[in-house]
Amino acid sequence: MDPKTRSMSNGESKYGTDYLGVHKKVYERKRADGEPGWSDPSTVNRMRRIVRDGLERQGISGGRLLELGCGDGSLSIALAADGFEAFGVDVVPMAVSWARDKASAAGTRASFQVGNAFELPYSDRAFDLVIDALCSHCIIGGDRSGFFGEAFRILRRGGLLVAVCMCGEPPEELKEYFDYDSRCLVRNGIAGRYIGLPEDIIGEAERAGFRALDWWTQTDEEQQEELVLYGTR
Repeated sequence: MDPKTRSMSNGESKYGTDYLGVHKKVYERKRADGEPGWSDPSTVNRMRRIVRDGLERQGISGGRLLELGCGDGSLSIALAADGFEAFGVDVVPMAVSWARDKASAAGTRASFQVGNAFELPYSDRAFDLVIDALCSHCIIGGDRSGFFGEAFRILRRGGLLVAVCMCGEPPEELKEYFDYDSRCLVRNGIAGRYIGLPEDIIGEAERAGFRALDWWTQTDEEQQEELVLYGTR
């Protein structure tokens, strides 16, 4: 799929989106400024704890994992150090290049490639763990069913989906950009974030075939509500 601006025409979103353009400049700026990654280390560690708690509940201690929208690879590399065979996919070539460089510098075996989270180049039931660490809220309109459908397809029976995504109401400073009909943050006609209601996001995962094991909402460092969902097939 061409990562340039897409027009959602299936009735689920009246806006286009630009998956590559929305993120590319941020990665370029952060790397040029010497930042550790898209997220700060405290956020990466928080995601790592959420993943590890889910693994403990499912009795999974190793195997193959795929991080959807892996960005600079910080979380995947950390989990590779825990013993997983780690893979990551992201639409931004700069992010994937950064992830590969970080994995090499850490001496960690983790594999990263450019691709879309809703059109995955992996075989059915290839992974024990699929991670959405703040990725799915970047997926807009009809692509969302593809996102959860692909995650379900590549997860083995009894495997674990860990999803963490924005939900609820947008922060006060972003409300002027929020369209309540589509529940998207929109600037210049381009939707960059979907901030759905928790029950709607869980419903998307369940329609794809997942069985929700547990879920809750919490507030992140910037006072944005986020959904944590553990699911299996």
